[in-house]
Amino acid sequence: MKPLSNTLAKKIKSLHTQKAREEQSLFLIEGQKCLHEAIKYNIEIEQVVCSNSFCKTNNLPSGISTQEIFTTNDKQLEQLATTDTSCEIIAVAKIPTNSIQAIFESNHTPFIVIAESIQDPGNIGTIIRTALATSATGIVLTKGCASLYNPKVVRSAMGTLFGLPIAFDIEIETLLDLLKKQNIKIIAADASAKTPYNKANLKGASAFIFGSEGQGLSKLAISSAHEKISIPMNENVESLNVAISAGIILYEAYQQRLSEKK
Repeated sequence: MKPLSNTLAKKIKSLHTQKAREEQSLFLIEGQKCLHEAIKYNIEIEQVVCSNSFCKTNNLPSGISTQEIFTTNDKQLEQLATTDTSCEIIAVAKIPTNSIQAIFESNHTPFIVIAESIQDPGNIGTIIRTALATSATGIVLTKGCASLYNPKVVRSAMGTLFGLPIAFDIEIETLLDLLKKQNIKIIAADASAKTPYNKANLKGASAFIFGSEGQGLSKLAISSAHEKISIPMNENVESLNVAISAGIILYEAYQQRLSEKK
């Protein structure tokens, strides 16, 4: 282990911005749980910085050379973190290269989750966690979504970011063409749809598209959908948070798929 250098401190601070993450193909992992998940899924870790107090009372991550572990005081680590509360350990990691084709290479029946132009990083992270929990086979973020490696997305996903193939910054036209060529049913979550989500057939090779609360889905996504579904709700409520809507629909799809196997 070595003391933190000014050069590495500046590098970490720069990765708070999307521009630096894209230019360097690096992102930040904050917190012990998330770092262990990254290592579990073979994410390439370049450096790890931990507080002096953390190093004294915790086991350091296995599989990382001690030459790549740096220590600093609690105050400086707080300044390097993107959170208001100290995370005690921060890693610099390589952004994995996931092509759109990887989404279609699963050995299981395709169960793809698509976020179209969802800009809130917390919602993106929560949708990723839900997708993994419901056994989705892949995730696609279209152009206009929050950056996949935005620190808030990474934190909200809580380590599940690494458990599925995820393609990002994909044009919706390109994606819809690929889905049609793969004979994957496109299911759009649309508040104006007449079919309730729990009355629809959500089994088989399917892709579920969710749009932002403010804009909803694009006209192209809606017109390309083989089925449009909605969530019945109290008439005094106009809409649900998109991450909650995704959770309701994806769990219904998960249950239908489980019952099919029995």
